[in-house]
Amino acid sequence: MTVRNPLVLVGGSITELASTDSANTGASGYPVIYPSLSLDFANGHFLDDRFVFSRNSLNSSYFTVNDDVALAAPHTPRFNYLQRVCTGLLIRPSYAVVNTFSNALSDASWTKTRATITLNATTAPDGTLTMSKIVEDATAANSHLVLKATTVTSGLTYIYRVFLKVAERTSAELFFFTGAGAAFAVVVDLLTGAKSAPLSGTNGVSITTVTQHKNGFWEISCPVTMVGTAGQFQIKLMNAGADSYNGDGTSGIYCWGYNLIQAAIAYEHVTTAAAAITTAAETAVCSGSNFNFYNQNAFSVLANFYGQATGISTIFCFSDGTANNQICLQASSGALTLAVKVGGSTLATLSLGTITTDTFYSLAASWDSADVDVVLNGVLTTNAAVTLPAITQLNLGCDQAGVNQLNSLGLCQFLGWQVGLTDAELLVMAAL
Repeated sequence: MTVRNPLVLVGGSITELASTDSANTGASGYPVIYPSLSLDFANGHFLDDRFVFSRNSLNSSYFTVNDDVALAAPHTPRFNYLQRVCTGLLIRPSYAVVNTFSNALSDASWTKTRATITLNATTAPDGTLTMSKIVEDATAANSHLVLKATTVTSGLTYIYRVFLKVAERTSAELFFFTGAGAAFAVVVDLLTGAKSAPLSGTNGVSITTVTQHKNGFWEISCPVTMVGTAGQFQIKLMNAGADSYNGDGTSGIYCWGYNLIQAAIAYEHVTTAAAAITTAAETAVCSGSNFNFYNQNAFSVLANFYGQATGISTIFCFSDGTANNQICLQASSGALTLAVKVGGSTLATLSLGTITTDTFYSLAASWDSADVDVVLNGVLTTNAAVTLPAITQLNLGCDQAGVNQLNSLGLCQFLGWQVGLTDAELLVMAAL
Protein backbone atom coordinates (compact mmCIF):
# COMPACT_ATOMS: atom_id res chain seq x y z
CA MET A 1 0.00 0.00 0.00
CA THR A 2 1.16 3.55 -0.77
CA VAL A 3 -0.32 6.90 0.17
CA ARG A 4 0.22 9.94 -1.99
CA ASN A 5 0.35 13.41 -0.48
CA PRO A 6 -2.21 14.76 0.01
CA LEU A 7 -4.05 11.59 1.13
CA VAL A 8 -4.60 9.69 -2.10
CA LEU A 9 -4.71 5.99 -1.34
CA VAL A 10 -3.25 3.63 -3.94
CA GLY A 11 -4.15 0.08 -2.96
CA GLY A 12 -4.82 -1.19 0.57
CA SER A 13 -7.25 0.39 2.99
CA ILE A 14 -7.49 3.02 5.71
CA THR A 15 -8.91 2.03 9.11
CA GLU A 16 -10.24 4.55 11.62
CA LEU A 17 -8.96 3.11 14.90
CA ALA A 18 -11.49 4.96 17.06
CA SER A 19 -14.43 3.60 15.10
CA THR A 20 -17.49 2.36 16.98
CA ASP A 21 -18.40 0.24 13.96
CA SER A 22 -15.40 -0.95 11.99
CA ALA A 23 -17.45 -1.40 8.86
CA ASN A 24 -19.44 1.79 8.50
CA THR A 25 -19.08 4.40 11.22
CA GLY A 26 -16.48 6.54 12.95
CA ALA A 27 -16.05 7.61 16.55
CA SER A 28 -18.86 10.13 16.15
CA GLY A 29 -21.29 7.48 14.98
CA TYR A 30 -21.62 9.09 11.54
CA PRO A 31 -20.66 7.28 8.34
CA VAL A 32 -17.01 7.37 7.40
CA ILE A 33 -16.69 7.81 3.64
CA TYR A 34 -13.18 8.55 2.49
CA PRO A 35 -12.72 10.53 -0.74
CA SER A 36 -11.44 8.73 -3.81
CA LEU A 37 -9.75 11.98 -4.86
CA SER A 38 -8.22 14.41 -2.36
CA LEU A 39 -6.40 17.51 -3.60
CA ASP A 40 -5.53 20.10 -0.96
CA PHE A 41 -3.64 22.70 -2.97
CA ALA A 42 -3.67 25.48 -0.37
CA ASN A 43 -2.07 23.29 2.31
CA GLY A 44 -0.43 20.42 0.46
CA HIS A 45 1.00 22.42 -2.49
CA PHE A 46 0.88 19.26 -4.59
CA LEU A 47 -0.94 18.07 -7.72
CA ASP A 48 -1.75 14.36 -7.84
CA ASP A 49 0.46 12.71 -10.47
CA ARG A 50 -2.60 11.23 -12.15
CA PHE A 51 -3.12 14.72 -13.56
CA VAL A 52 -1.13 16.10 -16.47
CA PHE A 53 -0.32 19.75 -15.93
CA SER A 54 0.55 21.76 -19.02
CA ARG A 55 2.05 25.24 -19.49
CA ASN A 56 4.61 25.49 -22.28
CA SER A 57 6.10 28.72 -21.00
CA LEU A 58 9.38 29.86 -19.45
CA ASN A 59 8.13 33.16 -18.10
CA SER A 60 5.30 32.43 -15.65
CA SER A 61 5.90 33.70 -12.12
CA TYR A 62 4.16 33.49 -8.76
CA PHE A 63 4.62 34.70 -5.18
CA THR A 64 6.27 32.25 -2.80
CA VAL A 65 5.57 31.72 0.90
CA ASN A 66 8.39 34.20 1.55
CA ASP A 67 6.64 36.82 -0.63
CA ASP A 68 9.30 36.57 -3.35
CA VAL A 69 8.52 36.60 -7.06
CA ALA A 70 9.67 33.23 -8.46
CA LEU A 71 9.67 31.66 -11.92
CA ALA A 72 7.98 28.30 -12.47
CA ALA A 73 9.53 25.76 -14.82
CA PRO A 74 7.44 24.78 -17.88
CA HIS A 75 4.64 22.29 -17.13
CA THR A 76 5.08 22.85 -13.38
CA PRO A 77 2.06 23.83 -11.25
CA ARG A 78 2.16 27.19 -9.49
CA PHE A 79 0.83 27.47 -5.94
CA ASN A 80 0.50 31.18 -5.39
CA TYR A 81 0.68 33.14 -2.13
CA LEU A 82 -0.98 36.44 -1.28
CA GLN A 83 0.39 38.16 1.81
CA ARG A 84 2.13 34.82 2.57
CA VAL A 85 -1.15 32.88 2.57
CA CYS A 86 -1.45 30.21 -0.11
CA THR A 87 -4.45 30.81 -2.38
CA GLY A 88 -4.08 27.46 -4.13
CA LEU A 89 -3.38 26.26 -7.65
CA LEU A 90 -3.18 28.91 -10.36
CA ILE A 91 -4.85 28.06 -13.69
CA ARG A 92 -4.37 30.99 -16.07
CA PRO A 93 -5.24 31.52 -19.74
CA SER A 94 -2.76 32.72 -22.33
CA TYR A 95 -2.24 36.48 -22.14
CA ALA A 96 -0.04 39.10 -23.78
CA VAL A 97 2.41 41.44 -22.06
CA VAL A 98 2.80 44.05 -24.79
CA ASN A 99 5.57 46.27 -23.44
CA THR A 100 9.28 45.63 -23.91
CA PHE A 101 12.17 46.07 -21.44
CA SER A 102 10.12 45.64 -18.29
CA ASN A 103 13.13 45.93 -15.99
CA ALA A 104 15.73 47.71 -18.16
CA LEU A 105 14.70 51.33 -17.69
CA SER A 106 18.05 52.42 -19.15
CA ASP A 107 16.91 51.23 -22.59
CA ALA A 108 16.24 53.98 -25.13
CA SER A 109 12.58 52.93 -25.31
CA TRP A 110 12.18 54.50 -21.86
CA THR A 111 12.16 58.28 -22.17
CA LYS A 112 14.01 60.03 -19.35
CA THR A 113 13.09 63.67 -18.78
CA ARG A 114 15.32 65.52 -16.36
CA ALA A 115 16.11 62.13 -14.85
CA THR A 116 18.65 59.31 -15.20
CA ILE A 117 18.57 55.59 -14.49
CA THR A 118 20.91 53.63 -12.23
CA LEU A 119 20.69 49.96 -13.17
CA ASN A 120 20.90 47.16 -10.60
CA ALA A 121 20.60 49.68 -7.78
CA THR A 122 18.97 47.35 -5.24
CA THR A 123 17.45 43.90 -4.81
CA ALA A 124 14.21 43.37 -6.75
CA PRO A 125 11.07 41.45 -5.63
CA ASP A 126 12.48 38.31 -7.28
CA GLY A 127 15.60 38.42 -5.10
CA THR A 128 17.95 39.48 -7.92
CA LEU A 129 19.98 42.68 -8.08
CA THR A 130 17.92 44.09 -10.96
CA MET A 131 15.81 46.89 -9.50
CA SER A 132 16.59 50.22 -11.18
CA LYS A 133 16.68 53.61 -9.53
CA ILE A 134 15.04 56.64 -11.14
CA VAL A 135 17.27 59.58 -10.21
CA GLU A 136 16.25 63.22 -10.65
CA ASP A 137 18.74 65.63 -12.22
CA ALA A 138 19.58 69.06 -10.78
CA THR A 139 17.11 71.05 -12.90
CA ALA A 140 15.25 73.62 -10.82
CA ALA A 141 11.50 74.25 -10.73
CA ASN A 142 10.56 71.45 -13.08
CA SER A 143 9.32 67.85 -13.29
CA HIS A 144 11.55 64.76 -13.19
CA LEU A 145 10.07 61.70 -14.86
CA VAL A 146 10.37 58.57 -16.98
CA LEU A 147 7.83 57.26 -19.46
CA LYS A 148 7.30 54.20 -21.60
CA ALA A 149 5.21 54.37 -24.79
CA THR A 150 3.62 51.20 -26.20
CA THR A 151 1.24 50.70 -29.11
CA VAL A 152 -2.09 49.27 -27.98
CA THR A 153 -5.40 48.29 -29.57
CA SER A 154 -8.26 50.72 -29.17
CA GLY A 155 -11.32 49.26 -27.44
CA LEU A 156 -9.43 46.62 -25.44
CA THR A 157 -8.79 46.68 -21.70
CA TYR A 158 -5.20 46.67 -20.43
CA ILE A 159 -3.64 46.53 -16.99
CA TYR A 160 -0.75 48.82 -16.12
CA ARG A 161 1.34 47.27 -13.32
CA VAL A 162 4.69 48.15 -11.70
CA PHE A 163 6.68 47.61 -8.48
CA LEU A 164 8.03 50.71 -6.70
CA LYS A 165 10.09 51.24 -3.55
CA VAL A 166 11.00 54.30 -1.55
CA ALA A 167 14.49 55.80 -1.71
CA GLU A 168 15.22 59.48 -0.98
CA ARG A 169 11.89 60.46 -2.51
CA THR A 170 8.89 59.04 -0.67
CA SER A 171 6.07 59.40 -3.18
CA ALA A 172 5.40 59.20 -6.91
CA GLU A 173 2.74 60.38 -9.32
CA LEU A 174 1.75 57.69 -11.82
CA PHE A 175 -0.03 58.29 -15.13
CA PHE A 176 -1.90 55.53 -17.00
CA PHE A 177 -2.72 56.80 -20.49
CA THR A 178 -5.88 55.80 -22.33
CA GLY A 179 -4.33 55.65 -25.79
CA ALA A 180 -5.50 59.07 -26.97
CA GLY A 181 -3.67 61.62 -24.84
CA ALA A 182 -5.76 61.55 -21.68
CA ALA A 183 -4.62 59.66 -18.60
CA PHE A 184 -5.81 58.35 -15.26
CA ALA A 185 -3.38 59.37 -12.55
CA VAL A 186 -2.72 58.74 -8.86
CA VAL A 187 -0.22 59.75 -6.20
CA VAL A 188 1.16 56.85 -4.14
CA ASP A 189 2.92 57.27 -0.80
CA LEU A 190 5.81 54.78 -0.92
CA LEU A 191 6.08 54.70 2.87
CA THR A 192 2.46 53.79 3.61
CA GLY A 193 0.94 52.76 0.28
CA ALA A 194 -1.75 55.42 0.63
CA LYS A 195 -3.35 56.72 -2.58
CA SER A 196 -4.33 60.33 -3.15
CA ALA A 197 -5.61 62.55 -5.94
CA PRO A 198 -3.09 63.54 -8.64
CA LEU A 199 -1.99 67.08 -9.37
CA SER A 200 -3.05 66.63 -13.01
CA GLY A 201 -4.86 64.06 -15.14
CA THR A 202 -8.11 62.23 -14.36
CA ASN A 203 -8.34 61.03 -10.77
CA GLY A 204 -7.55 57.31 -10.83
CA VAL A 205 -7.57 56.65 -7.07
CA SER A 206 -10.72 54.50 -7.17
CA ILE A 207 -9.47 52.17 -9.93
CA THR A 208 -5.84 51.84 -8.79
CA THR A 209 -4.81 48.92 -6.57
CA VAL A 210 -1.79 49.16 -4.27
CA THR A 211 -0.53 45.91 -2.69
CA GLN A 212 2.19 45.75 -0.07
CA HIS A 213 5.00 43.19 -0.29
CA LYS A 214 8.01 42.56 1.89
CA ASN A 215 11.10 44.79 1.98
CA GLY A 216 9.10 47.91 1.22
CA PHE A 217 7.88 46.89 -2.26
CA TRP A 218 4.55 48.27 -3.49
CA GLU A 219 2.77 46.56 -6.39
CA ILE A 220 0.64 49.15 -8.19
CA SER A 221 -1.88 48.30 -10.92
CA CYS A 222 -4.60 50.10 -12.84
CA PRO A 223 -7.02 48.84 -15.55
CA VAL A 224 -7.66 51.09 -18.54
CA THR A 225 -9.93 50.55 -21.55
CA MET A 226 -8.09 52.13 -24.45
CA VAL A 227 -9.78 54.72 -26.66
CA GLY A 228 -6.75 55.08 -28.95
CA THR A 229 -3.55 53.26 -29.88
CA ALA A 230 -0.92 55.33 -28.03
CA GLY A 231 -0.50 53.62 -24.68
CA GLN A 232 1.89 55.28 -22.26
CA PHE A 233 3.00 54.84 -18.66
CA GLN A 234 4.64 57.69 -16.79
CA ILE A 235 6.27 58.00 -13.36
CA LYS A 236 6.89 61.46 -11.92
CA LEU A 237 9.06 61.89 -8.85
CA MET A 238 7.62 64.05 -6.09
CA ASN A 239 9.10 66.16 -3.34
CA ALA A 240 7.04 67.51 -0.45
CA GLY A 241 3.82 66.90 -2.36
CA ALA A 242 4.97 68.68 -5.52
CA ASP A 243 5.70 67.13 -8.93
CA SER A 244 7.67 70.19 -10.04
CA TYR A 245 10.59 71.15 -7.81
CA ASN A 246 14.34 71.76 -7.61
CA GLY A 247 16.15 68.50 -8.25
CA ASP A 248 19.34 67.67 -6.35
CA GLY A 249 20.91 65.27 -8.87
CA THR A 250 20.99 62.27 -6.51
CA SER A 251 17.54 61.60 -5.05
CA GLY A 252 14.95 59.21 -6.49
CA ILE A 253 12.89 56.04 -6.11
CA TYR A 254 13.33 52.39 -7.10
CA CYS A 255 11.36 50.80 -9.96
CA TRP A 256 11.03 47.23 -11.31
CA GLY A 257 8.76 44.95 -13.26
CA TYR A 258 6.63 47.24 -15.42
CA ASN A 259 4.03 45.27 -17.39
CA LEU A 260 1.30 46.45 -19.73
CA ILE A 261 -0.99 43.41 -19.85
CA GLN A 262 -3.66 42.96 -22.50
CA ALA A 263 -6.31 41.72 -20.07
CA ALA A 264 -8.72 42.94 -17.44
CA ILE A 265 -6.77 41.15 -14.69
CA ALA A 266 -3.37 41.98 -13.18
CA TYR A 267 -1.67 38.69 -13.93
CA GLU A 268 1.63 37.63 -12.42
CA HIS A 269 4.80 39.46 -13.43
CA VAL A 270 6.49 38.67 -16.76
CA THR A 271 9.98 39.92 -17.53
CA THR A 272 10.27 41.23 -21.10
CA ALA A 273 13.34 42.29 -23.07
CA ALA A 274 13.40 43.40 -26.71
CA ALA A 275 10.11 41.69 -27.57
CA ALA A 276 6.63 41.46 -26.11
CA ILE A 277 5.64 38.09 -24.65
CA THR A 278 2.50 35.98 -24.86
CA THR A 279 2.31 33.40 -22.09
CA ALA A 280 1.01 29.86 -22.53
CA ALA A 281 -2.34 28.73 -21.15
CA GLU A 282 -2.42 26.34 -18.19
CA THR A 283 -4.40 23.09 -17.99
CA ALA A 284 -4.71 20.26 -15.45
CA VAL A 285 -6.28 17.09 -16.87
CA CYS A 286 -6.82 13.55 -15.61
CA SER A 287 -7.89 10.97 -18.21
CA GLY A 288 -7.35 7.43 -19.46
CA SER A 289 -6.25 4.81 -16.95
CA ASN A 290 -5.52 7.53 -14.39
CA PHE A 291 -9.20 8.44 -14.28
CA ASN A 292 -9.83 5.68 -11.75
CA PHE A 293 -11.50 7.58 -8.93
CA TYR A 294 -14.85 8.25 -10.62
CA ASN A 295 -18.13 6.37 -10.28
CA GLN A 296 -20.36 6.71 -13.34
CA ASN A 297 -23.52 6.10 -11.31
CA ALA A 298 -22.97 8.51 -8.45
CA PHE A 299 -20.33 11.06 -7.50
CA SER A 300 -19.89 13.97 -5.11
CA VAL A 301 -17.37 16.81 -5.00
CA LEU A 302 -16.17 19.56 -2.71
CA ALA A 303 -14.54 22.54 -4.45
CA ASN A 304 -13.01 25.46 -2.53
CA PHE A 305 -11.95 28.28 -4.83
CA TYR A 306 -11.59 32.01 -5.33
CA GLY A 307 -14.13 33.59 -7.64
CA GLN A 308 -13.59 35.41 -10.92
CA ALA A 309 -16.39 37.61 -12.24
CA THR A 310 -14.68 38.52 -15.53
CA GLY A 311 -15.30 36.39 -18.63
CA ILE A 312 -15.92 32.63 -18.40
CA SER A 313 -14.27 30.96 -15.41
CA THR A 314 -14.28 27.16 -15.12
CA ILE A 315 -13.90 25.57 -11.70
CA PHE A 316 -14.15 21.95 -12.89
CA CYS A 317 -15.35 20.03 -15.93
CA PHE A 318 -16.07 16.30 -16.02
CA SER A 319 -16.50 15.16 -19.65
CA ASP A 320 -15.76 12.57 -22.29
CA GLY A 321 -13.31 14.99 -23.89
CA THR A 322 -16.04 16.74 -25.87
CA ALA A 323 -18.57 19.48 -25.18
CA ASN A 324 -21.41 17.00 -25.80
CA ASN A 325 -21.19 15.00 -22.57
CA GLN A 326 -20.15 16.81 -19.42
CA ILE A 327 -20.88 18.00 -15.91
CA CYS A 328 -19.33 21.43 -15.69
CA LEU A 329 -19.17 24.19 -13.07
CA GLN A 330 -18.57 27.59 -14.65
CA ALA A 331 -19.10 31.28 -13.98
CA SER A 332 -19.98 33.55 -16.87
CA SER A 333 -19.50 37.21 -15.93
CA GLY A 334 -19.94 36.07 -12.34
CA ALA A 335 -23.14 34.02 -12.87
CA LEU A 336 -22.29 30.56 -11.51
CA THR A 337 -23.99 27.45 -12.94
CA LEU A 338 -23.61 23.68 -12.84
CA ALA A 339 -24.67 22.21 -16.19
CA VAL A 340 -25.26 18.58 -17.16
CA LYS A 341 -25.07 17.77 -20.87
CA VAL A 342 -25.73 14.45 -22.61
CA GLY A 343 -25.41 13.94 -26.36
CA GLY A 344 -25.08 17.66 -26.92
CA SER A 345 -28.30 18.49 -25.07
CA THR A 346 -28.32 20.34 -21.76
CA LEU A 347 -30.46 18.25 -19.39
CA ALA A 348 -29.94 20.33 -16.26
CA THR A 349 -28.72 23.83 -15.45
CA LEU A 350 -28.50 24.74 -11.79
CA SER A 351 -28.22 28.52 -11.34
CA LEU A 352 -26.24 29.16 -8.18
CA GLY A 353 -26.16 32.95 -7.99
CA THR A 354 -23.45 35.51 -8.62
CA ILE A 355 -19.86 35.27 -7.41
CA THR A 356 -17.38 38.12 -7.10
CA THR A 357 -13.70 38.36 -7.96
CA ASP A 358 -11.15 37.32 -5.30
CA THR A 359 -13.87 36.11 -2.89
CA PHE A 360 -13.50 32.64 -1.36
CA TYR A 361 -16.25 30.08 -2.02
CA SER A 362 -16.92 26.56 -0.77
CA LEU A 363 -19.18 24.45 -2.96
CA ALA A 364 -20.40 20.88 -2.49
CA ALA A 365 -22.24 18.98 -5.22
CA SER A 366 -23.62 15.51 -5.78
CA TRP A 367 -25.21 13.67 -8.68
CA ASP A 368 -26.78 10.21 -8.89
CA SER A 369 -29.93 8.46 -10.13
CA ALA A 370 -32.07 10.42 -7.68
CA ASP A 371 -31.14 14.03 -8.35
CA VAL A 372 -28.43 16.65 -8.82
CA ASP A 373 -27.73 18.78 -5.73
CA VAL A 374 -25.42 21.73 -5.11
CA VAL A 375 -24.71 23.73 -1.95
CA LEU A 376 -23.05 27.14 -2.18
CA ASN A 377 -22.90 29.60 0.72
CA GLY A 378 -25.32 27.47 2.71
CA VAL A 379 -27.96 27.50 -0.02
CA LEU A 380 -29.12 24.17 -1.45
CA THR A 381 -30.10 24.02 -5.13
CA THR A 382 -31.71 20.82 -6.43
CA ASN A 383 -32.57 19.47 -9.86
CA ALA A 384 -34.66 16.38 -10.56
CA ALA A 385 -32.93 13.22 -11.71
CA VAL A 386 -31.45 13.30 -15.19
CA THR A 387 -29.53 10.86 -17.32
CA LEU A 388 -25.88 11.18 -16.40
CA PRO A 389 -23.25 11.42 -19.14
CA ALA A 390 -20.50 8.86 -19.59
CA ILE A 391 -17.41 10.55 -18.15
CA THR A 392 -13.77 9.77 -18.99
CA GLN A 393 -11.79 12.80 -17.82
CA LEU A 394 -11.64 15.67 -15.37
CA ASN A 395 -10.33 19.12 -16.20
CA LEU A 396 -9.53 21.27 -13.18
CA GLY A 397 -9.69 25.02 -13.70
CA CYS A 398 -10.51 24.78 -17.43
CA ASP A 399 -13.12 23.24 -19.70
CA GLN A 400 -12.79 20.06 -21.77
CA ALA A 401 -11.08 22.01 -24.58
CA GLY A 402 -8.45 23.44 -22.23
CA VAL A 403 -9.81 27.00 -22.36
CA ASN A 404 -12.01 29.24 -20.18
CA GLN A 405 -9.53 28.95 -17.31
CA LEU A 406 -10.45 29.49 -13.65
CA ASN A 407 -8.36 32.65 -13.86
CA SER A 408 -8.72 33.62 -10.19
CA LEU A 409 -6.43 33.71 -7.16
CA GLY A 410 -6.60 29.93 -7.13
CA LEU A 411 -8.30 26.57 -6.67
CA CYS A 412 -7.76 25.80 -2.99
CA GLN A 413 -9.13 22.30 -2.59
CA PHE A 414 -10.91 19.64 -4.62
CA LEU A 415 -12.26 16.35 -3.24
CA GLY A 416 -14.36 13.59 -4.81
CA TRP A 417 -16.42 10.70 -3.45
CA GLN A 418 -17.73 7.67 -5.36
CA VAL A 419 -21.17 8.06 -3.78
CA GLY A 420 -24.03 10.49 -3.85
CA LEU A 421 -23.86 12.41 -0.57
CA THR A 422 -27.09 13.47 1.11
CA ASP A 423 -28.28 17.07 1.22
CA ALA A 424 -27.43 17.20 4.92
CA GLU A 425 -23.91 15.97 4.23
CA LEU A 426 -23.45 18.50 1.44
CA LEU A 427 -24.53 21.33 3.73
CA VAL A 428 -22.01 20.25 6.34
CA MET A 429 -19.24 19.82 3.76
CA ALA A 430 -19.73 23.27 2.22
CA ALA A 431 -19.69 24.87 5.65
CA LEU A 432 -16.29 23.45 6.68
